[in-house]
Order: sequence, then structure tokens, then C-alpha cells
Amino acid sequence: MQTLLKKIALNNLTLALIVSLPFWFLAGRYISKYTLELSGPLSMNSIYKYLVYNDLDNNGTSDVIYFGENQLGNAYAKVFDPAHRGQFNTSGKFIEDMPVMPFFADINDDGFNEILFFTAKDSANIFLNIVNYVEDSIQEFEVCLAGVPGKRDLICAVTHYTDLNRDGSKEIIFFINGGYALQPRAIYSLNPQSGKLKRTPLMGSKLLPHIIADLDNDGYFEIVCGTFTYQNYFDTASIPYDDNHSRLFIFDHNLEFKVPPLEFSNIRSYVRPALIKEAGEPFIYAFLEKQGDLKMPDKHYIIGADGSIIQEKELPAELPDFNIRYQMVEFGGTIYLLDYSGNLYRAQSGLELHRLRNFPQFGNSFFRVLDINSDGRPEFIFNHRITGKLSVTDHRLKHPVSAAQSISNIRWVSPWLDVNGQNSYLLHNENGHYLLAWSRNPLWAWRFVIYAGIFAFFLALFVIAGRMQAYKLKEKLRIEKQMHELQYRVITAQFSPHYTFNVLNSISSHISTQNNPALYNYFSRFIRQLRYMYDDKNAVTRSLKEEIDFCRDYLGIQKMRFGDKFDYHIHIGEDVKTNLQIPKMMLHIFVENAFKHGLRPYEKGGLITIEATTENEKTVMTITDNGIGREAAKAYNRENPHYSTGRGLQMLHEYIALYNKGKKEGIEIHIDDLVENGKPAGTRVTLILHDTI
Repeated sequence: MQTLLKKIALNNLTLALIVSLPFWFLAGRYISKYTLELSGPLSMNSIYKYLVYNDLDNNGTSDVIYFGENQLGNAYAKVFDPAHRGQFNTSGKFIEDMPVMPFFADINDDGFNEILFFTAKDSANIFLNIVNYVEDSIQEFEVCLAGVPGKRDLICAVTHYTDLNRDGSKEIIFFINGGYALQPRAIYSLNPQSGKLKRTPLMGSKLLPHIIADLDNDGYFEIVCGTFTYQNYFDTASIPYDDNHSRLFIFDHNLEFKVPPLEFSNIRSYVRPALIKEAGEPFIYAFLEKQGDLKMPDKHYIIGADGSIIQEKELPAELPDFNIRYQMVEFGGTIYLLDYSGNLYRAQSGLELHRLRNFPQFGNSFFRVLDINSDGRPEFIFNHRITGKLSVTDHRLKHPVSAAQSISNIRWVSPWLDVNGQNSYLLHNENGHYLLAWSRNPLWAWRFVIYAGIFAFFLALFVIAGRMQAYKLKEKLRIEKQMHELQYRVITAQFSPHYTFNVLNSISSHISTQNNPALYNYFSRFIRQLRYMYDDKNAVTRSLKEEIDFCRDYLGIQKMRFGDKFDYHIHIGEDVKTNLQIPKMMLHIFVENAFKHGLRPYEKGGLITIEATTENEKTVMTITDNGIGREAAKAYNRENPHYSTGRGLQMLHEYIALYNKGKKEGIEIHIDDLVENGKPAGTRVTLILHDTI
């Protein structure tokens, strides 16, 4: 079993798979299904204050609309269109500390959108401006007066253009909310054809964006509006419906109360309505978030057309210490709730919450739902409150992708359609304008090909590496086999029977003369040589010390045989690395050649010197003799072929060549003929040994 597992683990397919995994993970970060790019702040001429996009002529491409102030300080709109380059000046100024937030609608039914935006005049008059860029005209409608002199912290926004009272003429629906300006706090309808203006009754409640629907199926629209407890209307006696309580208002098509307001809480809170259907009937879904007493849970309700509470339920307060615990967004009749921990829910029948996903990374984020790619399905946008990180998921809440750039405090968004039909959104905050582009990654369709390519690359790499390793192993075994064969031949040639018999004859001679101490020394040296020869006989190398000791025993035995014929000296430097591994019998062959060929004719006076030193971090070995020289030795061997074949030195060179093969630094051999007074004076063999051998 272990053998099988080992075989599987070392298989090329397994190794390629293991190595491919981190590269697949890395590639996955760049081959996400979607890409998200956030660019900005967009560069804009300093004479302009705001930039928006809209397909004014409905040709499938967004047009650029700039808003700025002219030399008189009055607001204007400018459309960049090849056919219409006019600048539309108003008689008012932009409302302080409020983004433009224009609305686009085809007011005169000519197939082109008009531009609607608000301005202020004479510090109190609020105007709704309608720009018809095709006819190069602008209409200004005075809609209200600001309540508190010197305070113009107003929020004005057009929300709908619809036939509210079913009289065949559409109305512009908008709301105006005063902050410290207090008034107006109302919803308005304006008929641009007749100029007729209506508004909701006077109240102190600060209204939130509203919904329009025919709740009771009477053929007329109702307007449902939530409120926010701003808590700055202290004179509660002089005006109805103060802003110390959150309420839900239902107005009829004439902007009068359809039913009495529904009051919820007297703490800091807001009520946000949405339209849902159950069993085919329309109902109001109301979300109540309490921001004053953090111990009180948030709630949600189902409310009928008559303003009665049909059902209410508390939301789980898993994080009671946080100010904003839930956010509610409606898209296509579906209610989504995001809590502070990143849990995303869908409100179902009976106010049951179905948790769709948990996104810990999106906790403490602002939450929006938009149809970015115009396919009728929602995309979910998360914008972290602290870091500003912007992320988007698809309609299945899968494939989240984040923008490299951060953005905070998004005030409003507007769609933008480029010439390729690619939907994007323009985001606005206090720093300027940012373009958000979310699209399908073209590499996504090729992801499996890319993953397979990565795997195939590493598989091929391991197959090639395996074959190269197998070749190197085969070559190594071949070289080792040759080295063993050469080593055996060298040993056989050098440690010949002739030498062995000569030694044994000498031992016999000593025995006959009863020279016992010499006999013991002689025999001990010979036994050591035999042990060196046959112990670990398959080893290719041995240490420098062992090789020198072998040569010392060899010379000692020859000295005992031939007496005064020669002498020898061995000197080893203190810094020499004697544990260095060298080819077996290498020194011995050169030493034996020095004795056998160099000193052959001498009766006495021969000398062999062995030295080991360290030079430039290399070990240098020299074997020097004062013999007859190589040329005289060769001549003698030619005349006496039975004396020596000369194959020993040749086999040694072949042996060292094999040993050096594949090594960065091998063994260097230098042989020099010594000359004195013009005559041969011996031979010096120099061996340079590197630490890496």
C-alpha cells in the first residue's frame, strides 16, 4: 500500500497538479467572471461644477451635460451635442450644499429628453428649470419659498413624471425637504403644460423618497412616503406632525391625506416604505430603523391600503451596540436587508427573513441594488463606510469583485451608456465624479483553457525533467561501471602477482634469517595494503590520508626489499585537508611509476619525495623522483616489453577523465621532466585537487 501511495505521489500527473494549484489560484484572481473599474475623480474644466450623462436623444449613447455658473453667478446647463451646443442660463443660483441631481424625461413627447433641475433666487425662491435642448429653450417654474431666512439647507429632487390623476396630462412629482430651513417639507406635483402646482399639507415631518402605486385599485395613484426624525422642529404647537416622531403618510392623487398618518416612534428613527405584492394584491412594506435607543430592535411591517398594520415583526438585534444595524433596499418588488455583520436577507411572505448570503467583508457597508448591465436582474453594490472599498456581485450574489480605488460618501448615481452599449454609472461625492464600469471578463470564457495550459506546461516540465534525470542517472551508472572496470584493471595491473610474489619471497627470506622485528613490520605493511585494496572494493574514492598511508606502506616495503637503492620523504602541510576524497590508487600509480621506471637502473642514491600543500584554497600534491626521466624509461620499455606494458598510466588518465566528467572543477595533472646541466634529472608529477571534487 505504501509503495502504491508513493508511486502515485511521485507520478508526473500528481506533481503537475500540486504545482499547478497555487498558479490556478493566482490566475483565478485575474480571471474573475467580472471586472470592476472605478476611475476618477474625472477631470473637468474648472468653470463647471457638475457633470452628468443621459441619452437625451435616445440613440443608445449617453450625452454629456455640464452644469456651471456664468459670469453673473447664475446657474446654467450645457449639452455637448454636435447639433446643439447651446448654453442654457437660468436666473437663479445653485442651491447651497446640494448636488444638482437632475431628472430626465420627455416632457413634450418629441422623442428627446428634457433636463430638469432646481435653482434658488433672491435667497428664498426655489425654481424648477426645464431645459429643452432641441428647441434651445428653458422654462423656469417658481415652486416654493424657503422657510427660515438665511438658511437654505434644502434637498430637492424630482422622482417621477407620470399622470398622477389620470386626466391625460402628466405631472412632475418632486419633493423638497428643509433641514434647519425647516420649510418646505412637502411633496409637489407640477403640470408643465398648464403650470398648475399642488403640494401636500403643511407638516413638520421630514419626508423621505416616496413610492407611487394604485394601492386600492380605484384607477388613481397613491403616494406613500416615509419620514426621518430630524428633531429640529421645536415649535410643535404651531405646525402639525412634528419631526420628533417617525410616521408613514399615504396621500391621494390630489396630494391630500388618503388616511390618517401612521405614527411609529418618538425616538430618532426613520421609516422607509416599499411596494410588495402578496396573493396578487399590493401592500406597503415599511422598514423602521431606530437610531436613538439602541436597545430597541428594528421592525418591519406589512400595511394595507387603508393604513392599517396587518403584520409587524422585530428584526433580530445581533449587534445591539451599533447605530445602524440594518439597511433596506427594494428592487423589482423584492425587499433586501443587509445587517451590520454582512448578512444579506430577503424579506418573504409573513415577514420571514431568508438569509441569502453572508459577506463578512461587506459588513458595515452602504448597500445599493442596481441593474448595471440592463438585463432586468439586480446587481448588488457594497461600499464600506470606513475604507471606501467598493464591491459588486452578480444577481446570484456570486463572483464578487472589488475596485482597486476607494470612494466614500456617494451622494447619488446616474447611468451612462457608451458607444459600445456598455452600461456604466457615474458616482458623485464631495470630491467629484467617478465612473464605475462593471462588465464580464473576456478571459472568463477561456479560463478552463488557461487552467489546462498551466497544468500542461508543468506536466511537460516534469516529463522533460524526468527524462533528463533518467538520462543523467543512466549516464552516471554507465560512467560508474566504466570506472569500476578501469579501477579493477588498474588494481590488477599495479598490484600484480609479480609484486605479491616478490613480497612473499622477501618475507620468506626474513623468516629464514630469523629477523623477527623486521619480518613483523614487513608483514604488517603488506597486510595493510591488502586491506586497503579489498576493503570496500566497490568504492570509487578514498580520503587523501588513506591514499598517502597506502603509498607510505608501499615505499616502506620496497625500502625493506632494496635497502640503500633509494630513500623516500613524505611531507604533509598542517593546513592540508586530508579528509578530501580522491580517486582510489591515483597517488599510488604515480609513486609506483617513479620507483619502477625512474629509479630502475640505480644501485643506490635514488630519492622519491611526496609533498602536500595548500595554495589558493586548493590542495597541491607533488611526487618527485631523481630518476632517469621519462624518455630513457620509454626506451628501456621498448627494448624490454616484458618489463612494462605502459597501460597502467594510460588507464589512470582514462579513469580521471571519467571521474572529472560533469564536475565544475576536476583534478588537474601536470607532469614535468627535470633537467640538470642539460641532462635528465628526474620527473615531477603535480596534482591539483579542488574542494569540490
